[in-house]
Amino acid sequence: MKIQHLALLLLIAPGTAYAAPGERSADYLTPRVKVGDRLDSIFSKATAITGQGFAPIVMRVSGTASDRIAAVSTDLIAEEEQYLYDGRPGGSDRVEVRDHGRTNCVDGKCLTNDQTSAPLFNPFLWGAIPDRIAVGSTWRGAIAKPWEIGPAGEERVAVTRLDRAGGSITLVREGEGAGPTSDDASRPTVAVLADGKQLNCRIVPGRSHWIGTATIVQGVTLADEIMVERPVELIADSGEHFTGTQRVYTLFLRAPVPEKI
Repeated sequence: MKIQHLALLLLIAPGTAYAAPGERSADYLTPRVKVGDRLDSIFSKATAITGQGFAPIVMRVSGTASDRIAAVSTDLIAEEEQYLYDGRPGGSDRVEVRDHGRTNCVDGKCLTNDQTSAPLFNPFLWGAIPDRIAVGSTWRGAIAKPWEIGPAGEERVAVTRLDRAGGSITLVREGEGAGPTSDDASRPTVAVLADGKQLNCRIVPGRSHWIGTATIVQGVTLADEIMVERPVELIADSGEHFTGTQRVYTLFLRAPVPEKI
């Protein structure tokens, strides 16, 4: 993973916020899309749990998606999404992105957009972004709810690159928190192989730490990479108990849209 500029975050004193009166953050982070635009992406997530007394556990999922912008208004962006997870049948949805990316609505059901990454910038995972920013601007933010691979917690964010001509911004984030993730809620147990036996184990998470970097171009995600690490306890239905370390990382890249040559 290309985790860069980490030293900048580590030098930020707790509670400190710097925001030079430079560029309008909205010029970089508000999606500038129009009906008919197509956003293609490649994504991957890997999860590994290692420790004493059981075989390493590794799970991976990856795929591609293509989002066609179907409607744009002041309060929503609608996408016609087609996706293909590797090894599974393809699927499609119409997604309405509301609340500036914080809420996704599918078939009339609206939920907090807690995805680690998405085609359109989602401020839910980036704290209260200053109105004006410059290279070196930093802030601290709270994540109120569990998200895809991380718990509720706090993080520090820094601007490491701005390209006014291209409308791109690179952000680095580092945070920590305690408790379950959204993934934990949907998959609270894991199969563990120990002494030749397969056990169904409940995951008890310790405190999580994460670090990552993202590049956004006029509100559209160009690249987003993040890794979360935490200690875990694995408790089997039959009473066995193991301790280990879990790491999860996701990679999200904008893919080129095929064109006729």
